[in-house]
Amino acid sequence: MPNVTDLFIGMLSVFGFITLINFLFLLLANKLQTRKITKIVEEQTEVLYYAILEELKGGDE
Repeated sequence: MPNVTDLFIGMLSVFGFITLINFLFLLLANKLQTRKITKIVEEQTEVLYYAILEELKGGDE
């Protein structure tokens, strides 16, 4: 029968492995979310840019 120390070390290693996988999933989710936000900001900036250009063209006439 295994002693308590081996069981404790085994539980810690399993817990550490699960924590590592969880951390990697969090990093992946954060990276995907950042890309999504960056894309939205770029699209809104482009819309604003063209709106300002239209306003400037209308003001010159």
